[in-house]
Amino acid sequence: MQDIAIEHSAAAGWTMARYLELGAGWVVRSHFIEYLRPAFEGERLSAHTWVPRFDQRVTPRRYLFVRESDREIVAQAETRWVFVDLATGRRRPLPADLIDAFEWCRKRAMFAACSASPPDAAAGGTLKAATRNSNRTSQEVSWDRSIVPPVRSWTGSEMP
Repeated sequence: MQDIAIEHSAAAGWTMARYLELGAGWVVRSHFIEYLRPAFEGERLSAHTWVPRFDQRVTPRRYLFVRESDREIVAQAETRWVFVDLATGRRRPLPADLIDAFEWCRKRAMFAACSASPPDAAAGGTLKAATRNSNRTSQEVSWDRSIVPPVRSWTGSEMP
């Protein structure tokens, strides 16, 4: 998930070099992964990620992992990131141009411009998966591939 986040950030104009030049970067505070369906070796999966909002304390990044053959969501995840000063390790305010780089994508539903690979127009549509939250109540996850295209796609033998 970290590699996918790095690729997505670089595609939005925020490369590792840019973070190093600024003297700041992201550290993971927590991960939550929910496995919804099995995935087997040889099945082609795609990974999708987006930042739903920025917060000066903790910024979430969401992920969907999709089996391409039947477009079923096999896992969903959320990582909570904290923006820190690399010299001190302390939280640092988010620069406006960092937020703007990702806001541009979200406001215009143009994640394709901020993705390492273009959306597959032939596979558009909305996926839905029934999941359960921590209160054990059902909820529905809806996702439109044309808005959040894959950042990376691989088969089991190619997995990083």
